[in-house]
Amino acid sequence: TITDSAFPNASFAGAILTDVRGEDLRLPWAHFVGAAFEGSAWPDSNMTGANLAGARLVGVDMERLQLAGASLQGAALIRVKAQEINLKRANCTGADFSRSVL
Repeated sequence: TITDSAFPNASFAGAILTDVRGEDLRLPWAHFVGAAFEGSAWPDSNMTGANLAGARLVGVDMERLQLAGASLQGAALIRVKAQEINLKRANCTGADFSRSVL
């Protein structure tokens, strides 16, 4: 579990973040290309402008997550719980939101 921390512009490209809980994190403009977030939870976190292109988010809790201006191109967001998520100006081209609660 990681709480109340800041990682602006951090690179997590290709990282495996399985079953990680990150609550109230600030990760603006972070780089998560190709990362795997399976079974993770990121409630109340801020990933404004983050690059999640091609990332795999399966069974992830994304409640109240800020993704304004983020890139989710080709990302797999399957069975995600994403109530109150902010996707303003996000690029979701080719993203798969199968069986998700938005």
